Amino acid sequence: MNAIEKYSAWLDHSARRGLDQPRNQLAYTTLSADHAGIVTAVLAEAGQVVEAGSPIMTVARTDALDAVVALPEQKRLGLEVMAARATLWGGPDRPYALTLREISPDVDAASRTYTARFTIEAPDTALSLGRTLTVHLSP
Repeated sequence: MNAIEKYSAWLDHSARRGLDQPRNQLAYTTLSADHAGIVTAVLAEAGQVVEAGSPIMTVARTDALDAVVALPEQKRLGLEVMAARATLWGGPDRPYALTLREISPDVDAASRTYTARFTIEAPDTALSLGRTLTVHLSP
């Protein structure tokens, strides 16, 4: 390999390395989520400069729906062993099975209730984010 070929190879290598950093930075300009869903909050303005890795939007999953319930203290005790189902307000009278996912250990100071989150088993197209459900608990 003569000097011109060596210089040409070095120049080609340098040019490729010079493109690596801009390509990497360009990847940070693409917004992506790790799951499909609905945008529920936009945390930045158009044209705003943000740091790499900063959250820009909040996305709610649509493949797994939760029912969030404010429970009075007397209903909180024994909730783990109760059967739970829900019906949709203003919709078909179809019961949806619920599975308790989480109970907040903290009481809401204003309402004196505990927040419980139930996963809705087998949601159908009648359910969507923000719909109102009536939750029924039975021992």
